[in-house]
Amino acid sequence: MFYFARGSEEKDFEKRKKSSLSKKAAVFKNLTLLEPRQEGGVFSIVMQLLAVQPDLFGFSIVDYDTAFGYDLLVTHDTALDLNKAALRFVEMKFELKRDFNHSFSKLAAVICWDTKLANEDVVVDMTGARRRMKITSPKVDKSLKYLKFMLVSDTEQHNIEVFPLKYFLEAFNCEFRPRALSL
Repeated sequence: MFYFARGSEEKDFEKRKKSSLSKKAAVFKNLTLLEPRQEGGVFSIVMQLLAVQPDLFGFSIVDYDTAFGYDLLVTHDTALDLNKAALRFVEMKFELKRDFNHSFSKLAAVICWDTKLANEDVVVDMTGARRRMKITSPKVDKSLKYLKFMLVSDTEQHNIEVFPLKYFLEAFNCEFRPRALSL
């Protein structure tokens, strides 16, 4: 087992303290959310959001496991019998990039903190399947409440919604701002 040397632990404490004070935070329904630095932080935000608004993403979590493979197993069905429910995966990422290390085949959504992908950029999964990023603004489609990101296929029937939390939460007046001055 790895242990910090006493001096290393103190340096890590000071580094984390400084980082935490400059970290951005937002409030969602009286819940303070901290801007994530990695995928685990995205998972934490999603679990907090779903605790206070279970229908926020339009699916129900059936199982989660962040150790291997996809992060969430979900259903859009309201069926009480999970044997008859249509199950899909949701993957969490800190940043969605052009190379996707999972298959698109059973994927319902990707939840990430951010993406630098532009409209019509191509994302390729681990099998070589390709999807185009389609970004639609509420200014263009008045029925939308938020900037909508979709991974669209030219050959498959299902599309994959992408929720970049950084933008998605803006629709709920949830803006991440510095919470303290840097040391």
